[in-house]
Amino acid sequence: MTPKVGVFLPAREALLNGTPLAEVLDFAKQAENTGFDSVWTGDSLLATPVPEPLTLLSAVVARTTRITIGTAALLPVLRNPVTLAHTLATLDQLADGRLVLALGSGFGLPANRAEFEAVGASFDQRVGRLLETAEIWRQLWTGARVTFTGRYWTLHDIAIEPTPQQAGGPPLWPATGTTAGARRAGERSDGLLPYPPTAEQYRELTTTAYAAASKAARDSAHITPALMVTIAINDDPEQARKELDHYVRTFYGYPLDAVSLLQAC
Repeated sequence: MTPKVGVFLPAREALLNGTPLAEVLDFAKQAENTGFDSVWTGDSLLATPVPEPLTLLSAVVARTTRITIGTAALLPVLRNPVTLAHTLATLDQLADGRLVLALGSGFGLPANRAEFEAVGASFDQRVGRLLETAEIWRQLWTGARVTFTGRYWTLHDIAIEPTPQQAGGPPLWPATGTTAGARRAGERSDGLLPYPPTAEQYRELTTTAYAAASKAARDSAHITPALMVTIAINDDPEQARKELDHYVRTFYGYPLDAVSLLQAC
C-alpha cells in the first residue's frame, strides 16, 4: 500500500501569531497544489484554543477540489450527537465525500476537564458517550428513521437530511493510544490514528486492532493505519531539536521532553 502524507493546517499558529484565518485557507490550497494527500485540523474549545474545526474545513472545501480534509481529532462529546450528525453530513456533501473523522475523547488534564464542564458534558463518561455518539451517527447517516435507546441518549423516530455523500458516512478513525481503544477500533471503526512515541508501541496498537477485527469477522484490510507525528526538518539535528522544542512549548505549553513521552515527535 502506497503511504499517503497529510499536513496539519496552521490554524493554532494563526491564532497565536495574529494571522488572518484566510491565510490558513491559502495554506490548504498550496498543500493541494504541492501534492499532499490531506489537510487536518484539531478541536479544542478552551484547553488549546483553535478555530472551530468544522467551520474551518467548510471554508477549506470551498478553496480546494481534490485533497482529503480531516479532523485530528474531533471531540464529539462536546456537542449534541444529532446536531453534529447533521453538520457532518452537510460537510461531507460539500466536500464531495472527501471528509475523514479522527475522533478523540480528550486527555485527562485539568484544562481538558474544564472545557467539558463549560458545555455541560460529563468528562468521566466521555468514552461511553463517544461510542454511543458514533453509533447514533451510523444509524442516522443511513437516511432511515431512527429510534434509539442507549445509556446516554434516547431518540424516537427521527431522520436527518442530507445524508453524507459517502455511503454510510465519513470514515471514523479513533485517535487513541490505549490497547482498549485499538481493540475497539478493530471491532467497529474504519481506521486507527494513534500517536505513540515509539515504533514498537505503534506496532502493538495496530496489531491489536487487526486481531480484534479478525475476531469480529471484519476484514482488517479495511482498517486504515494512520500516524500523527510532529516533525522538524533541518540538516543540523541539534538545531532541529531546538526548533521542535520551541514549537511544542508554544503549541502545547509543555517542553519537548514531556510531550515526546506521550506522542511521536
